[in-house]
Amino acid sequence: MTPDVQPPPPPELSVQAEALRAAFPRYKFVVIEGGGSIEVTRRDDTAKVPGWLLLSSDARKIWNELSRAT
Repeated sequence: MTPDVQPPPPPELSVQAEALRAAFPRYKFVVIEGGGSIEVTRRDDTAKVPGWLLLSSDARKIWNELSRAT
């Protein structure tokens, strides 16, 4: 029986998430292992719209969305 273990995300996705963290410190970035995606949430819980979430495997789309939101 083979254990059900997900491989780690590709290194480039982690690098992209680090670049997004540096550019947008008001947001939290989590690399979703096995899914090849980055999950983005706000760090500030006092925002008028709670529970904001962005999920994408394309760092450029995340960058564009956050650039417009800030």
